[in-house]
Amino acid sequence: MACTPSEAKIMTAIAQTEAANPTATNTITPDPTATQTPSAAPTINPTNTTTPTETPTPSSTPDLRIIEMEPRHFQLEVEDLPKEGRYYMPSGWMSPHLNSEVISGWGIEEGKAYLAETGRITGYWSEFYRGTNTVVMPQYAYCGVIQYKTAEGARLTIEKYSLLAGGTRASSLEFTDAKVDMILGDHNESIYATVTLPGGEVAKVYYVNFAYRNYGVECWGDGLETDVSHEFVENMARAVLAKLEAAPLSESDRKKADNDE
Repeated sequence: MACTPSEAKIMTAIAQTEAANPTATNTITPDPTATQTPSAAPTINPTNTTTPTETPTPSSTPDLRIIEMEPRHFQLEVEDLPKEGRYYMPSGWMSPHLNSEVISGWGIEEGKAYLAETGRITGYWSEFYRGTNTVVMPQYAYCGVIQYKTAEGARLTIEKYSLLAGGTRASSLEFTDAKVDMILGDHNESIYATVTLPGGEVAKVYYVNFAYRNYGVECWGDGLETDVSHEFVENMARAVLAKLEAAPLSESDRKKADNDE
């Protein structure tokens, strides 16, 4: 991306191949087929009177509403990053990420299978460069926002296609589960990979991924290992989540079909 990339940018170039792919995340959404709790069977007491059956407790109805606004409306912006880092977006460091690019990057057969299985609609990404060397923050900050037809699609992406899960999205880097418990979206994960640079320093790319309704978000920070923290990347992800939570909701195709019946 740069004419003369730094050593840390070498890490980004490797990781960005993965970042161009859709994101996903790690909690289980409510089962839309959940049924009511069965009533207790009647019992006979010593006086031969029957104990009334208990009133069934209805299961909660899953909220299947979705976000129909396009991913470009939820992008990470310079204002979402710490002012001390003087982050800026170089020309060309933001773009839609279309399904056609997934197919060209993954291969026709695997790309089409992924799109069909997850119901991916489209995506958008933005990346920022740190403008000072006086702070302990990632040299690069990135967030990609992916829209799916349903929440199940967003959830499936991390369960089956996550960088940690491997499979089609297997990376040349070895990712490790950061094992950080987060209350973030409906499903989430935090993973990282490190690389020893030619000069002996260690570079690190740290991902925080989550799903919220029918959206998947992938944020990462990249730079020297000493500059990249979980807290920084999670705050990026939370800035995007706040925008998603403020979006208007529409009924999902499944709920509309149920109502039609």
